[in-house]
Amino acid sequence: MEERIYSLKWYNSILDIGLNKEEWNNIYCNESIFKQYDFMFGIENSILKDVTIKYLVILSNNRIIGILPCFNYKLELDVVANKFVKKSSSFIRKFFPNFFKLNIFCIGSPVATCVNHIAFIKDFELLKDDKSLGNLVFDELKVKYQETKSSLLMVKEIPLNELQLFKDFFKDTFHIFESLPNSFIPIFNEDLLYPNILVKKYRNRIKRSYNIVEKLPYKWKIITDFSTLVDEVYVLYLNVYNNSSTKFEKLTKDFFKQMNLLGDKSYLLTCYDDNKLICAELIIEDDDAIIPMYLGLDYTFTRNKEIYNNVIFRTIKIAEQKNKKWIIFGQTSYLAKAYSGALFEKLYFAFYSNNLFVNFLLKYIFKYLFPSFNKPDVSSIQSNVVNSDIFKERLEKSGITFENL
Repeated sequence: MEERIYSLKWYNSILDIGLNKEEWNNIYCNESIFKQYDFMFGIENSILKDVTIKYLVILSNNRIIGILPCFNYKLELDVVANKFVKKSSSFIRKFFPNFFKLNIFCIGSPVATCVNHIAFIKDFELLKDDKSLGNLVFDELKVKYQETKSSLLMVKEIPLNELQLFKDFFKDTFHIFESLPNSFIPIFNEDLLYPNILVKKYRNRIKRSYNIVEKLPYKWKIITDFSTLVDEVYVLYLNVYNNSSTKFEKLTKDFFKQMNLLGDKSYLLTCYDDNKLICAELIIEDDDAIIPMYLGLDYTFTRNKEIYNNVIFRTIKIAEQKNKKWIIFGQTSYLAKAYSGALFEKLYFAFYSNNLFVNFLLKYIFKYLFPSFNKPDVSSIQSNVVNSDIFKERLEKSGITFENL
């Protein structure tokens, strides 16, 4: 067998790596659209505030075998903490503005994709027995995190079914904590049209919300080219962002412009009151899934839950029409999603630091900042659906481990 000689290179742009779209997507095994070339290039050109993007490329005998997208960012450590911790942090920041804020060097995407962006070529199975590669990559990441004067090295986000492989590769050098989970609604089409998969209580809830909104003078539209709506959409997005208790990245108008360039892979589900845009949901379309990525609302019209329930219902209907297998609803608003039939997949952060104070936080404080997720005590999908062969086959093929089954 040929001896493997590994080398690592850093790049500041996806264009500098020298891979075309097909080559890049093949390294990612043509998985989630969030890992594909066009989306990653769009994120790079979104000009996110205080974010610097880099790529660590892994080569074996001068052949690219892996890619780790990375970025610099300032993280508020209480971002997923409970209300008490957040309220306490907020009070302390009145006097110490940078309390629980750290510069981080992160592996992953600066936007909410809920996927692990570390990629290796298909024959990575041959590589994971090579004990030197994980150490080599980790050492290089440590050098870069120190060069960037970061206090914390972080990986976001690792799904439960990939966590053990991650631990094996990096030899348990990271501290692991829960992130907020991802949420999925299965789509079955003909025999199990939505909301018929739900038990009566939750099925009626969805129908009632739909009927209420249908009587209002609102117009729902799907808009495939939203280049002229970016300013309006961004205002609605900021309404939701500023109202959210869990703030991760703050997007820019350029992000929405870049998403519009994805062609038929992106569009808006909109709601108008007369000619006024009051709701806009950015939808990204993958091969087997519809992914509502960000929502914008005009709260002068949409303070009631009916509009939000309608967004869920109408998004599911889009997925049914397009013969998709999943709606991937992402993070937050878990109770409403549970009522609507969502299944939850645990996601994890990984952290490392050589700073004594930050290590103290990692060992003793982070478990309170990143607590385990308490899933809603809701069983909204009918038991005969959960026990059906088509449902079990769907779960097996997905490879996803769900919490509430």
